[in-house]
Amino acid sequence: MELVSDVFRGRKPAAEKLSAFGFQKDADGYRYETEIMDGDFLLTVRVRTSGTVYSVRDRDTGEDYEPLAVEGWAGSYVPEVRHTCEEILKRISDTCFYDPASVRKKHAWIIPSNLKIYDIVRAYRNREETGWRQYRNFEPGDVVYIYVGVPYKAILYRCEVEEAHLPDTEYPHERMRMRITDRYAPGLFTRDGAMKQFGVTNVRGPRSMPREFEEYIRRTDFSLEKGRIPEKKCEG
Repeated sequence: MELVSDVFRGRKPAAEKLSAFGFQKDADGYRYETEIMDGDFLLTVRVRTSGTVYSVRDRDTGEDYEPLAVEGWAGSYVPEVRHTCEEILKRISDTCFYDPASVRKKHAWIIPSNLKIYDIVRAYRNREETGWRQYRNFEPGDVVYIYVGVPYKAILYRCEVEEAHLPDTEYPHERMRMRITDRYAPGLFTRDGAMKQFGVTNVRGPRSMPREFEEYIRRTDFSLEKGRIPEKKCEG
């Protein structure tokens, strides 16, 4: 006898969290079992593509505990069993499930870098990670393209935000930590070339990356040995 709980309504399971909680994968999906009521009953929770259900079996008889399916059953013991089950189910829902409507989609951004202030090309030559001032709405998982101004006037780096809203011990603002994933040859995505083609004419501050431009970059074969962006002097 399988029952349905409202705690799973509208929520989706995260497989890695199910496994961490103690669910076992089987041919039907995922299964979790635990004893309740001092070992008198066995609670089984099954997560399938069709939905999440649970059942309670009497350990003495080996049969489903049918009174649990009857609302308003007389006495205090059945409500106690039901309450115990609901507590466990709620913990599973909070720990292993998520609301799809609350999942934030990843964003792609472009940010500027000024060589007069910070020589990013030299600093990033052998670096895999970098810190950056926290910008509003930048969150973990977001993709960040770095536009380097004069003399390059081109997008040279692609990064992914790994941590955001970190405290900064030197400045009165938060910082974020990014992983450098790609380096681009200076002539590929220039302000007067590809950037202009996709409507990105000025990068004076953080701005959204046009989806078509990002897809174009993904399709481009940029053969560039890591860290070999040639250094140029910024005059003036």
